[in-house]
Amino acid sequence: MMKVFLKLIQTQFKELLRDPGVLFWGIGFPILMAIGLSIAFSPREEVNRIVSINKMPDINLSKEKNTTLDGQEILVYQSTISSQSIGRNRISFYVTSDNLIADTLLKRGIVQVMIAYDDIHNSYHYSFDPKNPEAQLTYLIVRAQLEKNGLPATNEGVTAMEVPGTRYVDFLLPGLVAMGVMMSCMWGLSYGLIERRSKKLLRRLVATPMRKSTYLLSLIFVRVLFAIFEAAILIFFAMLFLDFKVHGSWSLLLLIFLAGHWAFSGLAILVASRTTVIEIGTGIINTITTPMIVLSGVFFSYENFPSWAKLIIKYLPLTVVTDGYRRVMLEGASVESLQIYLVALFLFGTITFLTGLKIFKWY
Repeated sequence: MMKVFLKLIQTQFKELLRDPGVLFWGIGFPILMAIGLSIAFSPREEVNRIVSINKMPDINLSKEKNTTLDGQEILVYQSTISSQSIGRNRISFYVTSDNLIADTLLKRGIVQVMIAYDDIHNSYHYSFDPKNPEAQLTYLIVRAQLEKNGLPATNEGVTAMEVPGTRYVDFLLPGLVAMGVMMSCMWGLSYGLIERRSKKLLRRLVATPMRKSTYLLSLIFVRVLFAIFEAAILIFFAMLFLDFKVHGSWSLLLLIFLAGHWAFSGLAILVASRTTVIEIGTGIINTITTPMIVLSGVFFSYENFPSWAKLIIKYLPLTVVTDGYRRVMLEGASVESLQIYLVALFLFGTITFLTGLKIFKWY
């Protein structure tokens, strides 16, 4: 028995070594991901912290290049604070006297702290979510820098943001819904097809008069129904127990939900169109989903990334879906303002689905 057991072990090792794809996705790819994550989350020489303020106090700050939000220009001032304990932090003050714009900056995760300055009494008032550790740290750093520039801490006030739409949980929930759609498609559709092909189950369907498109669309339809049910549970749970509110239209939310699901369904079909080995399929799915979960603003704003990285991140499918959800849920956006999101998602899903359908094989 021992001889047979050792012979079987030797055979299994030979099978693995004959398939370099398995070795790469099982060993090489996790190493590459560890290297990439270590680079992404390594200590940075300078951390950019953005806050909004209604009016800049009379202090010496350098002027930055102005930015825009939905076509409206915003003045930007910059200050830098350094210490051994917190490192080097660059503070960007977005100057806006319009509370609506300030709220929008907060809901999109661009800023985490809002400051109201009263030049008559030389006082300032902070507003942020105390349950968000990053917002707390930003408040302490900005407060220290303003004190350094002559604004006394005794003339300050602090308000904890508890209004639905301005809390971190409100920022997080749309990202979780979007991530759920992506994972449902990539693992439910893509992995399921790859597993069936590897087990020779798809091969049996060749003899039927069924079209490939009919079979794949039926899988997508069932997955859509499950995804709607899963997302509804999460949203209604947040509404009941976390005081979450959907500020926009439910029909528009459903429309962008379907657009996002179609986009990821097309991508899932393309990934699974020819893959026959489960290990390789798992590696490809992880290659696609893991970077988007980290980069696309699900758990934290992608505004913290460098400018060159944001140019790429904004066009990732998960970023488009997440931003669309937040615009509807938190800002009450109209269908006109989301046309570009809907068109991009439906177009992406159609191209990837047709491409996957074209090269799809049963075995």
